Amino acid sequence: DHDILPEVQAFIGTLDASNTAAVALFATGFSTAALASMRRLLAARGVRVLGESFFCKGKLFFVFNAGRPNESDLASARAFGLKTLASVKQ
Repeated sequence: DHDILPEVQAFIGTLDASNTAAVALFATGFSTAALASMRRLLAARGVRVLGESFFCKGKLFFVFNAGRPNESDLASARAFGLKTLASVKQ
């Protein structure tokens, strides 16, 4: 799972399905591959992952996706967070 930062992999390794109700996935970067990898690692630990996830293009090497995340991306992230929070409170 080379598309996930080692720190994120380590964090996932600390999660225990018995005390983790569910996980909402989000990522920034150049591709959405990390979302699938995180979903796979969490499933292997028996941790429930919510169906919807969030991805935002991120700046890469100061050249690709310059100016990202932008205000629109941040607004979309806020909306995702609020929608996710509302769905788990139900």
